[in-house]
Amino acid sequence: MKKNGIKQFVLHLTLIFSLSSLIPAQADNLSKILPKQTKAISYDKSNDRLSVDVQNVSLKLLLGKISRQSGMEVLFDDAAEEKLSMEIGPVPLEQGLKNILRSQNFIFRYNKDENENQLLVGVMVLPKGTQDTGRAKRVIAIDNEAYNRTLSQMSLEQTNKIDKANERWQSRMKDMSPERRTAMENRIKKRIVSNEKRKQRLDEKQKTREKRHAQSEAKRQKLLTSRQNDIDPETLTEKKQRTRETQEKLKAQLLPQLQ
Repeated sequence: MKKNGIKQFVLHLTLIFSLSSLIPAQADNLSKILPKQTKAISYDKSNDRLSVDVQNVSLKLLLGKISRQSGMEVLFDDAAEEKLSMEIGPVPLEQGLKNILRSQNFIFRYNKDENENQLLVGVMVLPKGTQDTGRAKRVIAIDNEAYNRTLSQMSLEQTNKIDKANERWQSRMKDMSPERRTAMENRIKKRIVSNEKRKQRLDEKQKTREKRHAQSEAKRQKLLTSRQNDIDPETLTEKKQRTRETQEKLKAQLLPQLQ
């Protein structure tokens, strides 16, 4: 990867914390292990509406999928885990979450948006009948979320569109202390550079393997051509004739014994 390629990724990191809109985050590791049923989850970032149609799906993984799409932070205590089957929506995100968590113990967290209206930015899910014991953990690590959003491609057309998911993300970033935010930015920069260097090494290894294979194939073809050139048609004919004569002699010797 050229140096300007790495600089471009670092520039994306700077933009993620300053621009007001991004396209949806790319799929993270969590989405790779979600069962097929969770593909029936959709979130419209322009009107903040959620649709869910799932069967026998993990609550934690379901909330992880919603978190990734909506920009909302989800803290989850594993003791609250259960399997869900439901069909809802499209409904406002907050209403959809209340339907999903109606049998759970949960706490919503709000911030103020640009118009001083309440903006849902997070939810904590706890076991029934309990208070926060410190066991609730983020379903998606914030560094992974920031990294995936940094890699999202942007365009002028998209930055002019309403994006409630990014509005939540930006609101959550404002809650973070400058020191913590700077530390996270530095970690993401290092991760991007490290991954690009790793990709460069893999590309170079692949090119080396392909080059060696091409050289090996060229040597094989050269050897075959050399062998074919060493044996002219007359020599081949003589060899076939000697083989045929040898076979005839063997037959002559064996026939009397068989009779």
